Amino acid sequence: MSSVSVREMPWLQSWAAHHVGAMEGRRHLLLLLAIICVGLVLRLNGLGAVGLYADEKYTFPAALGVLETGLPLLPSGMLYPRALLQSYLMAGSVMLFGDSEWAFRLPSAVVGTLCIPLAYLLGRAYLRPSLNLGFAAAIALLPSFIEISQIARMYGFLVLFVLLFLLALCWWERRPDWQALAGMIAAAVLGLQIQPLAILLLPLIAVPLLADFSIKRLLQAGMAVCAICWAYLVFDRWAGGHYGETMLSGNPNAARHPNPLDMAGIHNLPAELLFGVLVLVAASAVALTWSMRRRRVPGPAADVPDRVFMLLGSLGLLTAVVAAAVVSYLVAVLALCVGTACYLHGGGVIRTVMLATVAVAVIFLGQAVVLLIGEAVAGPGAFIKVFIAFPSPVPEIRFLQFFPAAVVVFGLLCAVDLFRFARGEPLPRYVLLFGFGVLAPLLVLGVVVWSVAPRFLIGLVPVFLFCLFLCVEGYLRCLPRRLLRHEGIAALAVVVLLVPPGALGDAMSRTYGPYPDHKGAAEFMRERAAEPADIVIALDASIQTHFLGRVDYWLRHIDSAGFFSREVDGQVVEIYTGTPVLFDAEAFEHVLEQPGRGAVYVIGSGEIQGASASDYVLGEDILALFDTHGAEVVFTGRDDKTRIWLFPPGSASADAVLPTTAEPIK
Repeated sequence: MSSVSVREMPWLQSWAAHHVGAMEGRRHLLLLLAIICVGLVLRLNGLGAVGLYADEKYTFPAALGVLETGLPLLPSGMLYPRALLQSYLMAGSVMLFGDSEWAFRLPSAVVGTLCIPLAYLLGRAYLRPSLNLGFAAAIALLPSFIEISQIARMYGFLVLFVLLFLLALCWWERRPDWQALAGMIAAAVLGLQIQPLAILLLPLIAVPLLADFSIKRLLQAGMAVCAICWAYLVFDRWAGGHYGETMLSGNPNAARHPNPLDMAGIHNLPAELLFGVLVLVAASAVALTWSMRRRRVPGPAADVPDRVFMLLGSLGLLTAVVAAAVVSYLVAVLALCVGTACYLHGGGVIRTVMLATVAVAVIFLGQAVVLLIGEAVAGPGAFIKVFIAFPSPVPEIRFLQFFPAAVVVFGLLCAVDLFRFARGEPLPRYVLLFGFGVLAPLLVLGVVVWSVAPRFLIGLVPVFLFCLFLCVEGYLRCLPRRLLRHEGIAALAVVVLLVPPGALGDAMSRTYGPYPDHKGAAEFMRERAAEPADIVIALDASIQTHFLGRVDYWLRHIDSAGFFSREVDGQVVEIYTGTPVLFDAEAFEHVLEQPGRGAVYVIGSGEIQGASASDYVLGEDILALFDTHGAEVVFTGRDDKTRIWLFPPGSASADAVLPTTAEPIK
């Protein structure tokens, strides 16, 4: 199998360099052009078929602010600090094509299409021609990439800068000059401005160091890490300064993203368990040190890499013991596997591996006995959760949902490669690339938060796809030469594994079934022609403000609205539009019981509700007012979820209350 040792010079030396002529052949380029055209058509298909939704409510007002003031200012006057490049490109699109959903989303579609030839350039030096076309086709057809290319958000731009970072990283690994280093830093910094999660690219810098270590490369890597971390801190502080102080005190993300330790209940573990764990860790560390001392290691300089592998293996085994001690068995299992492979590759003896394995098993059994006897957990579900909840496994599960079959197959192949590495064979570089570029970021996310939305993992997908096709490339080299003529079939099989036809069909469907009908609700309100004394309340104030010109109130419980609200002149308002917030039942009831008010319209949202009002994220007290005040459903959207409730007018006449302006539906 194709593999490259950590000791060897530049990674994945292009054994297919003699195929350059075939790569540039007319037929090959026509196929690439066809893939790009298909990708563009898929991204433009239904681009404006549904109204604005989800987090587009943050980006399209910023683009309109660019047209009005030259800066991405939101209706509240707040500068939107994320994805400045996207805001200006969206503004240019609206200036050319008018104010429409299609124009807002066009830059994302174009950038998503640009990722296809960029992926082709990335794979050109490392993949056979047919496999490289398969790599480009996977980028073009992957449903998750089509989806992010059809929404006015920054995730398509993030994928673009991830691919640019990979290109610069490969350039820097083959030739560690300052131009490559500058390109790598620039791609990472631009990615950070688009989305702070681009910081997860940082571990990838370790791969070239392991491939071809030198003092110069180490200094350059240190400079890159410092520059990227500094940029992350600057952007984070700058963005936080524009968001300002919200209603939630302390860390606002704490309420929205619970800590894995809290979710697992690990902070409630008995003190006796911790004491026993510390004793076992100390004993294991002494035993590992004694085993290394008695290990006879060859002395010549040529054998130094074996010593390094043994040291890495010992550190891995010790890490497994420590991870088990702090009830982190996901890390413990990974460290045990990697440590075992490294230790045996360097010529280690099996008893050290067995010692670490037994230590982890004893720790687990001791913890389990203490938990069960002390009744620290209730039920088998809680028992299992304690041992898998730190770091949280949810990021890995979310990533698996992108393409479960492909991830499982790739994981099995990597396990085979790790086993062969333990037997003394070189380690394929795609295993390192996957470990530092996908697995390590997922573990880091699992330490920080319990759950993460799939869209936040989209930047890791191109790294995985690159690893997958490199893996197929390596295994193809094991085949007889006569079978290599069918490499196109292998490429097609990988693409089908990644993109089942049914999933592609779902991605091409742009209807209001899975998408919320905010626009339909706004059209109903325009036809309704609310009176000046009527009050319009929205559960999604940002989007309805765009469609209707303004709304009177934003209805959301403080637990949900606190991160997006602040107090201005004694009134709680939403930070993006400046709309007053009704954040509890008392405030909502005060509006409903105001004498002489007109009709009250509550515009629902298909994004935060199910088929009934009980699914709203409003709280029981607010929901109870819908029944006590006789709310009537007067509109149901095309998504069968978005609703509008009408509360009858008050009993006496009074002055008009916050009239709703009328502007054409866009």
